[in-house]
Amino acid sequence: MRDLQRLSYFVAIVDAGTVSLAASRLRVSQPALSRQLATLERQVGTALFEREGRGLSLTAAGAVFAEEARALLKHAERVESAARDLQSGRPSALVIAAPHSTITEVVAPFLATLTADNPLLTARVASSLTPAAESLKAADLVLSAGPPTRGLRTVTLGRAPVCAQVRGDHPWALDQRTTVDVAELSGQDLVIQTGDNSSRQVLDTVLAQRGIATSTVTSSELELVVQALAAAGRGIGVLTEHPRFGLHTIQLTDHDRPLEVVMHASWLPDHYASGEIGRIVGLLTEHMDAVVRRYY
Repeated sequence: MRDLQRLSYFVAIVDAGTVSLAASRLRVSQPALSRQLATLERQVGTALFEREGRGLSLTAAGAVFAEEARALLKHAERVESAARDLQSGRPSALVIAAPHSTITEVVAPFLATLTADNPLLTARVASSLTPAAESLKAADLVLSAGPPTRGLRTVTLGRAPVCAQVRGDHPWALDQRTTVDVAELSGQDLVIQTGDNSSRQVLDTVLAQRGIATSTVTSSELELVVQALAAAGRGIGVLTEHPRFGLHTIQLTDHDRPLEVVMHASWLPDHYASGEIGRIVGLLTEHMDAVVRRYY
């Protein structure tokens, strides 16, 4: 701990430019701070500063050491924060892993509703093809459309309808259609998402099962691009995202069964903050339900 304090003193001197100013900011005496610096330079085995007039400048070795010291101090702060979280069982921060479209449509709007008394939630992109257990190596909670993974605590987050999105002058929009069977996609030009997208996987599976042939104009990993091209009249967009660019949304069905992407939330059952994660998932479930009801 004393070595970390000595490193913090060193960084304070770097930032202040002089020992006297650093001492004033730290509220320690200048001689005491000078002794700490001298001890550190003996430990390192080289000079860390050189004098420039009344100030100090880092030597080449000092510049390298300062970068490492800052990184070590930041890591120490994270370790202390983690220790406090473990002791309380309530995390100060959590990471959610999810596909890009899920972050855009569900996670980011949800984060905007959280107050400061909740943990700090951040998100990282994880492919829908990545197993949940793998995504949890770098996250506390994973949202995915894959089947539940044995050994993980999994909750159904909600069901996102797979829809056709067409321009307002398309016959389906003019007829105010609310549902369209996938058979009506036969021979149609489609603008769809790439193969790692869950809505694309649901669509491909049903089309293959029923032997329906379609024409794909293009595919994109970005839902906004799919919608923009559909709005430009390039084809029928197929996706789960809420409509943009004035597009008309129509629920796709397989006979009488709606096409849906079932979203799951999964986390490690022995996570130290499992209870808090479960609470967050409950709020997420309510949020996703509201999103689906609002747009579909």
